[in-house]
Amino acid sequence: MTEPVGDISGSLSRLQIDDTEKQHHSRSTYKPKSKSKSKFKRSTKQTVVIPCKKFSHAPVNYVLEKSPILLRDSEELYTCSYKVDKSTLWNSLSTKPALRKEICNFIAQNKWDDDISKNRFIGSNLTEGYEDYVPLPQEVLDSVDLLMQAYDKYNEGLDTMNKTTFISLRHHIIDIIMCPFQNETVSLIMTVLPDRNILISVDKSQCKPNGIHQLTDPNIRKICYTGFALENLLIDSSENENDSQEHELYYSFVRGIINDNVEIFFQAEMDSYNPLTNSYTEIKSSVNFNLNNAYHRKKLLRMWVQTNLLPRSDLLIGFRNPYSNELEQLRPYKIQDIYQKVNNRSILGRPGKFFRYNAVVARDWFHHIFPILKTNLLSLAEPDKLSSFKVQLDPNLNLSITPTTQSIKDLKIQV
Repeated sequence: MTEPVGDISGSLSRLQIDDTEKQHHSRSTYKPKSKSKSKFKRSTKQTVVIPCKKFSHAPVNYVLEKSPILLRDSEELYTCSYKVDKSTLWNSLSTKPALRKEICNFIAQNKWDDDISKNRFIGSNLTEGYEDYVPLPQEVLDSVDLLMQAYDKYNEGLDTMNKTTFISLRHHIIDIIMCPFQNETVSLIMTVLPDRNILISVDKSQCKPNGIHQLTDPNIRKICYTGFALENLLIDSSENENDSQEHELYYSFVRGIINDNVEIFFQAEMDSYNPLTNSYTEIKSSVNFNLNNAYHRKKLLRMWVQTNLLPRSDLLIGFRNPYSNELEQLRPYKIQDIYQKVNNRSILGRPGKFFRYNAVVARDWFHHIFPILKTNLLSLAEPDKLSSFKVQLDPNLNLSITPTTQSIKDLKIQV
């Protein structure tokens, strides 16, 4: 069996930049060092543990003028409109969740057409309807049924001789990228398919209700609801006004290239579509950002990752009053705008944990961990069979891989 590949050499020193570059990080040229094999541990329970803490990355105070890109190349291959338990419609332009005309004009001009347009949105109570709202079950949000249907279409002409494709819902990929910037362990199921590509799915043994599904803290649920309310406010939903509780989801299926040997094929739920720019717009509800607040910086970094994975996407944030939850302001952001907030020189220059939420470090981690996952999962998998593993990344960035049958039983994958 091939020896699992782990970190760059344990004695790798921190990347150094000279005094001039310390003052002008954006002018420097940073290139991650090449990888080499390192020690790993195997437990008696067939668990492989690979330390990844010392991955090669830019200095934590490193700043680029232009936002880095996560994927070398990406393209949207399919779209799907899904009415839960009713219908599925592939590649239909008419079902895209279009923003209202007033909102498209506001994004284009960064100002309202008139006070009538402004007053239609600003001042809206984003908790109205909270008591009657029924969220989608978590099982629907974590389902890979549509993902595998799209993968079957994609796989028909796929050349798998030299590449490995990770097949995933987008939020799993984001969770992996965010590992260096949090205290929580990420646990997922990764299944090596007979074609040697790898499906990422939810680890049901570790699932806990959170967000809108949180049961113990009504305040958290109400805050999460403001995001759904903001989407309903900004999207032209005239066709569904008679059925406000009907859940219609719109998905984009994207192929992205990490390097010559690894790519991802993922499903992303899209909040809205801007017909003026022919791009997707992610909609977020938030209180005003405080860059001195670690939670806000982590939230901004996650927004940057989420938007950066897509070929054409931007962000629209509705800032609400923290006490009344009324919408006070809308503000559009391009990827570059979010990056400049995340990689703020004054913030990155201060002492701090979690790699100071540096977006360049997030990019370096992403490019490091997926080739590591590929090498080790393929070396542990049985040839020409489904081989599933519980894959965990803890706060110290120790990667553990343990054989499991959970994916085969729960996801009903067809061989």
